Amino acid sequence: MYSTIKSIQLLTALLKKYNINKLVLSPGGSDIPIIHSLEN
Repeated sequence: MYSTIKSIQLLTALLKKYNINKLVLSPGGSDIPIIHSLEN
């Protein structure tokens, strides 16, 4: 899923640019847009 939130787009672009492929996210609803953007 692609996020329309600019900060999420920036975060995913930076993670890809710096080849960061492992993350630890805390449980809760605030991480949902990040999780959906990074699933693919």
